[in-house]
Amino acid sequence: MKKITFLLLAMSLSFCAKNDNPTAGDDPITPVQNSALMKELTTAQNGWKLSYTNGNSIGVYQFLLKFTSEGKVSMLSDLSATATSTTTRYTTQETKEGSVLSFVGQNYLHQIADVLQGDPAKDFSGKVYQFLYLGKEGDKLKFKNLLSNQPSQLYFEPATATDEAQFPNLARNIVPLTEHTSHYLLKVSTATASPTLYPIAFTNRVLTLQGATVKAPVKATENGIALVPPLTIEGKSFSDLTRRGSTETPTYSATVEGVTVELYYSLISPEVFNSDDYLAIVNDQVSAFTYLESSFKNSAYTSKPFHDNFLAIDSEKAFNSITIRFKAGNKVDLIIGYKFPDKSSTESITANATYEFKDKKLYMTFQSFKHPLASSSWLKPENRALLDLAFERLENLIALSNEGLYIKNTGEKQNDRFIYFFQSHSKPSFYFPAYALKKL
Repeated sequence: MKKITFLLLAMSLSFCAKNDNPTAGDDPITPVQNSALMKELTTAQNGWKLSYTNGNSIGVYQFLLKFTSEGKVSMLSDLSATATSTTTRYTTQETKEGSVLSFVGQNYLHQIADVLQGDPAKDFSGKVYQFLYLGKEGDKLKFKNLLSNQPSQLYFEPATATDEAQFPNLARNIVPLTEHTSHYLLKVSTATASPTLYPIAFTNRVLTLQGATVKAPVKATENGIALVPPLTIEGKSFSDLTRRGSTETPTYSATVEGVTVELYYSLISPEVFNSDDYLAIVNDQVSAFTYLESSFKNSAYTSKPFHDNFLAIDSEKAFNSITIRFKAGNKVDLIIGYKFPDKSSTESITANATYEFKDKKLYMTFQSFKHPLASSSWLKPENRALLDLAFERLENLIALSNEGLYIKNTGEKQNDRFIYFFQSHSKPSFYFPAYALKKL
């Protein structure tokens, strides 16, 4: 988080302002110097709506402000779904340029610096928010923004009682996109063609389709999100996407003249979805992958559904390892290992399969089992149930690849071995890590 440094700014205008600590709302009140502007600010019974954007590198951040004649301002924002109102101070100072509204103390305007990423954040960090009053346009108050490199004009629009009641919905409608960006995809569907999927970026509330020169600033609405200006896809203009579904990971969609655009959450992240890391096998750089229970049982890359259905034997015991070994002629061996209590080393069971890569995914087809030697512990009568379970797990692992397994190099290493990540396309809650073994 970028820390907001509260500075005393000396400006070319004949005034200065001071940002105090977050409890500034309880400090002694700075006298209001311009009663006319103060009167305008305090006349709106339900407060003022402010939409803050530069219309290019950042989307729209919305605020609800209520001013009192005692120099206090309470503020709501759509920065956080759990946000509560803050109360700080404001001053209306008379300068040779005109009346200036200054926000004093840490409020939601100052917190924009914490949520922005990249260069735009530099224009906010450590700044005093001061607006030069330019007069009224209809029932709106018009200001010039004195913060450099930001929108030059801002409008305070009178809020209604309905606006105030529905304001918390704005944050709830846009925060999921912000918090789960890496798992959202945009799907474009028509009646005549297969759907097209685009991984997205959602930085500073600007929606960008990766692999396409398309982007649009986004604004939260009562029913979902708005694209400002509208986004043109397949020759159709999309301005509003309606939210539906889960509270944590909702879907946003709209249909215009037979073209449907849908922003939806997927457990398969675009990073995995778009990965070409399977080429390490194609190019003979990697010959096998091994999951070790001792290394990966508690890894964030190991999902509980995968562990429960492929590794766990009961509440206390688990198989030791799973290995996927690629061979010539598009053949692959799947090997599951278990260390019997009376043995010093792991004993394995092998399934033979064929494999291919399509659409950046691994597909395997079961061929046969390689039965253990007669001296193997697997063939002891007391271990018959465990042998059957091992066969079942291997066959199910091959079946898990029926609609493909994504393969992604995490970039992480242990013992000089890269850790790869496997995830099922059809059952994305099933995923697991494995060490990559180089071809000898």
